[in-house]
Amino acid sequence: MPEQKLGSALTIDDYELFINIGVGESEREKKQRILFSIDINFQDVPKASITDDIEDTICYHKVCDKLRDFNDRSFNT
Repeated sequence: MPEQKLGSALTIDDYELFINIGVGESEREKKQRILFSIDINFQDVPKASITDDIEDTICYHKVCDKLRDFNDRSFNT
């Protein structure tokens, strides 16, 4: 039987942003509330699970910072 690996994931649920989004210009005039849910699945156990070193982790705050970059943009779809 093949060796099974323990799965790991980083989950961010219902992260709220307000984005100018819409097909027409009038739709994009006012920011709309958008919720993001993200699952980052790791094929192997993350290194930090073994080393217990914060430097070996993925920081969810940095992931959320990247999402906040969308606040200053406008989207048609």
